[in-house]
Amino acid sequence: MWIVGTIMLNICLFDGSRGYIMKLASILACSIFAVMMLMFASTGTNANADIVIQPGFEHSHDTHVTAGETITYFWFADADLHFTIRSPTGTTLLDEVSRSDAGSIDATVTGDYTFTWANEGASTANLDFTVNMFDGFETVEDAAWSFLIIGIIIVVIIVAIVIILLVVLLDGKKKETQPAGPCTAPLVAQPAGASGICPTCGSAMASDTSFCARCGTRIR
Repeated sequence: MWIVGTIMLNICLFDGSRGYIMKLASILACSIFAVMMLMFASTGTNANADIVIQPGFEHSHDTHVTAGETITYFWFADADLHFTIRSPTGTTLLDEVSRSDAGSIDATVTGDYTFTWANEGASTANLDFTVNMFDGFETVEDAAWSFLIIGIIIVVIIVAIVIILLVVLLDGKKKETQPAGPCTAPLVAQPAGASGICPTCGSAMASDTSFCARCGTRIR
């Protein structure tokens, strides 16, 4: 709806060739924003943190997801850490000692998935991790509707661009075919004295006079 509103608002506010360019830029910006909002409408929560883990301590992070959702993770540290991932049922999904790792988990049950980093070394470890949860589409119908809406938005963008370009072209042709201003006939030189005015001093004189009575200019 806001795309249609933006198109109508721009038609009212802008005029001229530069106005059409502003319309196009505004419509494209709003449309791109709308598509991005739809594309990321299914993205869930995410967590990002920098943690300092002292020797003999651990840090845990719980991410609550629903069955069918996906968890992605990435982390790195400046020392070896004992990294584990456990499902809501307590099942260990991953158990390793490393300084970094990245991957994804498809949730099979609903609940909290626990990410744990344990510092079993003798020095302090600095941990940086990111955990994202993607909601996905609950049903095929939801996915179909989402793609249908995105398709409609793309069609609206294309139609708006075509309309604006056509208007710009028609406006340019109108300017090219506009009639020129009224033509003025070129002035035809009059023989000296034909108008009863001396061409030298501008004094009035009789039409049958051969010399100007004021300046003496010979007319004939």
